[in-house]
Amino acid sequence: MKEMNSEQKIISKERTLGEKVAAYRKKNNWTQLELSQRTGIARDHISRIETGRVKPKLKTIELLENVLNIPRWTLLENDETYDRLNQNVEYERDQVLHHISNELKKRDLSANELRIVEGATLCFADSLKKK
Repeated sequence: MKEMNSEQKIISKERTLGEKVAAYRKKNNWTQLELSQRTGIARDHISRIETGRVKPKLKTIELLENVLNIPRWTLLENDETYDRLNQNVEYERDQVLHHISNELKKRDLSANELRIVEGATLCFADSLKKK
């Protein structure tokens, strides 16, 4: 079996978002206080994030990823928070597409106009899937 490198161990599926924050912080040889000073996030809040007692807001996650110098979404990868966020985006996308479809049915569009609007709608839907 192939051995995981240190980066793979940090982002493994078994790790929670908080465990990843702690692992990256320790990889940088920082204390919670040092991470707090670099991010402006209260030390006790960092402690609660690392222990999973609180789920940070997306802005906080982005700030942590920036200061810890890790790729965007790394902390959310394989995390239940990310899965819920993704489900919410998919639900909202479906709601928007349903609304557009209902509005189109109310309009008296030619076949060509309808194809153009449907094509644009599908492009919109695809762009949301990629985010």
